[in-house]
Amino acid sequence: MSVTFPSGMSRISNLLKEGLSMDLTVYHDGQFFVGIITCKEQGKLYGARYIFGAEPSDEEVLMFVNGSLLEHFQHFAKCGVEVKEKQRPKNIKRIIRQAAKEINIKRFTKAQEAISLSYELHKQEKKVQSKEKREAEKERRRLMKVQKAKQKHRGHLKKRC
Repeated sequence: MSVTFPSGMSRISNLLKEGLSMDLTVYHDGQFFVGIITCKEQGKLYGARYIFGAEPSDEEVLMFVNGSLLEHFQHFAKCGVEVKEKQRPKNIKRIIRQAAKEINIKRFTKAQEAISLSYELHKQEKKVQSKEKREAEKERRRLMKVQKAKQKHRGHLKKRC
C-alpha cells in the first residue's frame, strides 16, 4: 500500500464488515499532520482525531491503521451524528467531479461535529468524576477535622507552641 502526501490530503478506506466503513483522512492543518477517522454505521457517522505530528511516512500510517486505529477510535468516538444516505450518481463524469471536489474540501463538518460531541461527552464524564473526587476529599477532610476536635475535647491532643 502506497500513500503519498502532496500538499493535499490522502485517504485510506477500510471496509471492515457489511454496512460499516472507516475512512482515515490525513492532512496538514498548518502546524501538524492530523488524521480524521470517520466511521459510518447504521445511519450514524462517528469521528475521531489523531495527531501524527511531523509528516508521517507510509509505514507509520500503515502501522497506525493496522495497530492502534481501532482502539483509538473506540476510545474517542462515543457519539454519532445522524447522516442521510446519499444515492450515488450513475454518471461517471459526475462521480469524478465529486471526487475532485471532495479532495479540495478541507472541512470535515460532519466528522468534526461527531468528534466535538465525543469530546463533550468525555468532558462531562471527567467533570462528574472530578466533582465526585473533590466531594470525597472534602468529606474526608471534614471527618479528620471532626475527629481532631473530638480528640482535643477529650484532652488527647495538646496544642503546639
